[in-house]
Amino acid sequence: MEPNEMSVPPRPEDFPPYEIDDDMMENGVDATTTPRITRRRAGQNKIVKKKLVLEPLTPRSTESVSNLKRMKISERLERHPPASNLSAIDQLKEAVRCGSILNMGKAVYQGYENETLTDVELEEYCKVTLRPIILGSQHFKALKENLTEEQRNWMDMGHFVMAKLIGTDEQRVLEVEASIASISATTGIQYDLKSITKEHLHRSYKTDAIDHVPGVDLTVLYNNISLIKAPAKGQLSQFYTLVLATMFDPPYKVWKFTYRPNSSGKADKNFTDLPLAFMNQLFGLSWDICDYYLPKDLLVGSEDTIDETHPFLESLDCSEPIDEIMRRREGRENAKSVFKSAFSRALKSVRAYHYDLVTNTLKYCEERNTCKDHLSWNQVRHFPKLSKKTKAECNSATPSQILDFYHRSPFFGNAQEPEDIKDSAEMANSSQ
Repeated sequence: MEPNEMSVPPRPEDFPPYEIDDDMMENGVDATTTPRITRRRAGQNKIVKKKLVLEPLTPRSTESVSNLKRMKISERLERHPPASNLSAIDQLKEAVRCGSILNMGKAVYQGYENETLTDVELEEYCKVTLRPIILGSQHFKALKENLTEEQRNWMDMGHFVMAKLIGTDEQRVLEVEASIASISATTGIQYDLKSITKEHLHRSYKTDAIDHVPGVDLTVLYNNISLIKAPAKGQLSQFYTLVLATMFDPPYKVWKFTYRPNSSGKADKNFTDLPLAFMNQLFGLSWDICDYYLPKDLLVGSEDTIDETHPFLESLDCSEPIDEIMRRREGRENAKSVFKSAFSRALKSVRAYHYDLVTNTLKYCEERNTCKDHLSWNQVRHFPKLSKKTKAECNSATPSQILDFYHRSPFFGNAQEPEDIKDSAEMANSSQ
């Protein structure tokens, strides 16, 4: 190409005519008026043709936006009727989304009229649906419309529905309640155990006498008890209560003991901690009856290190014994949390029992705070403070002596809380 060739401007006739396909001709495109779309690349004489594809124009609606705004409610309903295949609740949901009181009322009114809507469905929907925000001017324009009698009925029903929908403040309360319920449910599911199926226990769980706590054969106690129909936590609490109520002689001595695994305190003047060896045996039996028992050599380690020929694996009645071992490992901590909670409930139960001096048993007393024949935990607990006796005298006092003390006192502490007993004692001393 010569250096001066590009200086000559191209002439129109140098360009080939623009190509127009048949579709463009059918859509009314005129070849004489359609502009040529060309492009000359730098440094080249070749003309590159770019084919233009034109979409056929859609006819513009003759109805203007202003006319749509001035359209009456009745006309809009005729032009855009609700889908007949939608249920009454679905129509109500759509009306609430659009913020139309008239359509809300229409959906509910026709739902009752056609017997496709019930009170329960409406109540359940309104309890969880936020009331839409409707401007005063919007409602004012709706009221100025020339409504038919039927449409006025719809409007009245719409106001009724609006009143039943929840407001923003109510929604916040429901969200908080739902969060609390969700946390509670999640915690319950996390620590939930299936009900215990009672079977004869063959492994031995015995405790030796330690620190004024007598030895107990837990296996014998469990095999002789009939479990109640309840979740595992309730069944364990029943068994723990039986153990606590029968292991001491006399049985009321159990009131001096407690179990506080999560307490940071070193001592409690009212209680003595139960020996750790006793609790380990009790929870060991609990793991066994809840299907979480594992031999010591299978408690830890990776899945690959589990010996498939281990006697315990061969004793398991399942198709995948290794998976069963892993299930028991992973569930033991959650199960122990259930054990602790059940034991705490059992301690509260035995402290609510009364000691019958005649039968030498702890039992539930229907008279409770008005009982004068039995010894209660509060009486034993506050006897040293109220009697002003020495520690040795209090420890050697018999149940009948403690009960006689309260019978002779100006205040009968069985039905009183510690603060009330203290106030009564001060009043009695001041009156003397």
